[in-house]
Amino acid sequence: MSPKPLPESIEQINDPERPHVFRYWIDRCRGAYRFVFPDMEEASFTAPSIDDGLARLERQVVDCLSERLRTLGPRKPFEVPYGRPRAGEGECMLPLALDLKLQFICCCRTFGISASELSRRLKITPQEAQRFLKLSNVTKLDPLRRAFRAIGLDIAFSLTPMRLPPNLPPAPGIPDPPDPTVPHGMDVI
Repeated sequence: MSPKPLPESIEQINDPERPHVFRYWIDRCRGAYRFVFPDMEEASFTAPSIDDGLARLERQVVDCLSERLRTLGPRKPFEVPYGRPRAGEGECMLPLALDLKLQFICCCRTFGISASELSRRLKITPQEAQRFLKLSNVTKLDPLRRAFRAIGLDIAFSLTPMRLPPNLPPAPGIPDPPDPTVPHGMDVI
């Protein structure tokens, strides 16, 4: 079997319009709070207080995604569940290193890169390579960047101005983002 060609960019694997944000809402039930993930029902859970539930959100999402990856098998592409938060819903965002690791795992599955192939490319043991492919194992950014480079990709960061609510002043020295309702190159009078 010949290896799959590398895509032109990461956007072909992970759509920038679909960030790894997991929406949820909270229902009160019998003196406790039910945290409901509509796009990932198996991640839903009950907590004794809202604070306890909020503290548990990220771990719950990671455990659910890890289980989905495990049951799917190592060679099948993985699609991250997605839904933009609606009014009244919260959003659970993965920390940057965890989000990148999820993208790395998705890339390896898309390219058909196994743990043994990854270990060969990184010149590490297969057990070490397996840890790169497990979402529950913590990986720092530098080793992740090395792993991405081993599969033909690199990590790039950019800062993008965000639209702030009207009651928040912009940060000093940062220009306002362009108005998306005005065609490019036209001035607003």
